Amino acid sequence: MCLIGLRGLTVMFEIMKTYGHTYEKHWWQDLFRIVFRIFDNMKLPEQQTEKAEWMTTTCNHALYAICDVFTQYLEVLSDVLLDDIFAQLYWCVQQDNEQLARSGTNCLENVVILNGEKFTLEIWDKTCNCTLDIFKTTIPHA
Repeated sequence: MCLIGLRGLTVMFEIMKTYGHTYEKHWWQDLFRIVFRIFDNMKLPEQQTEKAEWMTTTCNHALYAICDVFTQYLEVLSDVLLDDIFAQLYWCVQQDNEQLARSGTNCLENVVILNGEKFTLEIWDKTCNCTLDIFKTTIPHA
């Protein structure tokens, strides 16, 4: 994605952060259904170098921005998007792109550090399960 595209993503997420308090829950669902398409594996370019660049720039940028918006609107979004966000973080960690995988774990860590005090038992359960799934898929197997 070019610099203009990254700037467009930045502006979109800034709009969410600025006006998100006015959004209905179903608006968040619709909006993030579109946002998560950024990571759609079928849309990634065929050529390996383009795919790596896409993951390192666009996906990486979007991942941090998603977690930032999630943190700001935790009370509303935990019911609506928590499972999808954890699934996206898990997907990122599974990719062959080391930068994106590292960003996935960093974002999970940030979500926990910034929001952990506000987590319910259910959210903690989901967080621990996501962390365990990440460990299971990333540790070397003999």
